[in-house]
Amino acid sequence: MAITGNQEFITKTKEALKILEQVPEFEVVRPYLGAIETAKRSGVDVYQSVPTYKVGNVTFQSSLPWYASTIAHDACHSFLYYQEKERLKGKEPNFESWMGEKAEVKCLIFQLQVLQKLTQEECAIIHLQELIENPTYQNREYKDRDW
Repeated sequence: MAITGNQEFITKTKEALKILEQVPEFEVVRPYLGAIETAKRSGVDVYQSVPTYKVGNVTFQSSLPWYASTIAHDACHSFLYYQEKERLKGKEPNFESWMGEKAEVKCLIFQLQVLQKLTQEECAIIHLQELIENPTYQNREYKDRDW
């Protein structure tokens, strides 16, 4: 996996990917993420030559288990995109199919499963459970995100 950023970012990202090896479910979505790079805000870009998780500072500077779980979360979005594109025989999927509220809940549940295998950090687990109950946080304009 290509990793682009400063040395601290590269080191922490490699550590996050290393602990994700402990989670067999991650292997299902891993092929749908080809690069991780620093960015102003976090989100997956499936339209680059390889699907790329762009990571904002708030996300990167969080705990290692949380950061790793966000990698799994955005790899899940990429997985949903490519699965839908395959189902549509190469046609471009509807945005809702891989980034809408239902897709967000799927990726949050996946993230929670991953996080629970990496840590028992109660505040992070509760936070994810709350997001699953109210997944509309992602409706904010991408440019307005602070994570």
